[in-house]
Amino acid sequence: MQESPGPEATSPQFDIVDIPQADDLDTVRAVVAAVAAGHLTRAAVQEVTGYTERHMQYRVRAAVILGLLEEQDTGLSITARGRACLDRTARSEEERALLREAVARIAALHDIAPRLFATTAPKRPWIAKRLASRTLMAQSTALRRATTLLCWRRRLMPRQLSLFDEVFPVEALEATPAVAMAPCVGA
Repeated sequence: MQESPGPEATSPQFDIVDIPQADDLDTVRAVVAAVAAGHLTRAAVQEVTGYTERHMQYRVRAAVILGLLEEQDTGLSITARGRACLDRTARSEEERALLREAVARIAALHDIAPRLFATTAPKRPWIAKRLASRTLMAQSTALRRATTLLCWRRRLMPRQLSLFDEVFPVEALEATPAVAMAPCVGA
């Protein structure tokens, strides 16, 4: 049985913009690559990637949340972590480890989804309830953002555990409190 999502918050603990909404980390990586190639404005990133403005915004924001990009008055810039990500082969275990570490550094997720990388995935409604109680998100938005976190989990879990998720879909499992795996440190 999962722990309770906790009491309803009387005021938000986290800003909605600190919770990502870009499900596909490969598209987040593409945005980082565009910035690394010298496309330093959102308009330039949108033009080179071909993403709609809305989806480009989600992907840039996810890259900022992950610490892969920084946003300044002069535009976007790549961080050392962003360069390290691009130096790794896409979808490699090394990239997974680096991105798991980046996710582990997202302060809001320590409270909202503390067991995101546990052996058994937390359930989407449980994450959504925690999101809604700690932000000003509507329940439907919280469910959408919970989906993103579970997509990231599936993409970033060690290979053997992600195979387990494919055989036993997350939605079909009763998630129980588990000892969270230690965050992997990127090489």
